Amino acid sequence: LGLDRIEQSVAVMRKSGAGSLRVGCTPALGLSVMPPVVHAFSRRYPQVHVNLQTVGSHALREGLLYGLYDVALTTSGISDPQIEAVPLHRSDAVCVLHPGHPLANRASLHVRDLKDQVLLTLNADDEIHQQFLGTLQQHRVEAAATVETTYSVTICMMAAQGTGIGIVNPYVASVFARDLKVLPLRPRCPVEASMALSPQSAPSAIAEDFVGLLKAYFRDFGKGKAL
Repeated sequence: LGLDRIEQSVAVMRKSGAGSLRVGCTPALGLSVMPPVVHAFSRRYPQVHVNLQTVGSHALREGLLYGLYDVALTTSGISDPQIEAVPLHRSDAVCVLHPGHPLANRASLHVRDLKDQVLLTLNADDEIHQQFLGTLQQHRVEAAATVETTYSVTICMMAAQGTGIGIVNPYVASVFARDLKVLPLRPRCPVEASMALSPQSAPSAIAEDFVGLLKAYFRDFGKGKAL
């Protein structure tokens, strides 16, 4: 596998003449954050080959350790002594629901408002879900039913159908803001987007520029600014 990737990388550099950038991220960030950032990067470096892979947090950690990614972005923790994760943005989980939902006219939703509602949640091992579940238990809130799934985008799509109220990170929610009502959740459920570089080598100049674009995106997140 390693030899195949080396040969592929050499072939890409010969073709482009300007090198390559390998980026890994979780699926929700691949849908929300990466498209505008990669677009801005490609305009700045039109000859650079970009390889963007959306994978789970475990695969991100493995990819960084084996030198498969130059840059990785995640909302889940990367637990490894060889990898230094740097926080880029801190926010809170949000509720997404159909605009016609009876609770859609609220300014925010308290967890008590979710009693007897159909809740759309991520899998039990997800950090956001674990925090949310703890808040539900603390306030003794029981849902009418739950629909559990792997991807935040699936939650947003089901909420757009009117299936129930979803709990997701604000980045993926912003993609569906035209079709969904996005409301703050109280008490707050912290979400952190963090970045890590490959521990195998020093970052290249183009990787550092890509990181600069990531920071610019998060700095302007929610302000309606384009990169």
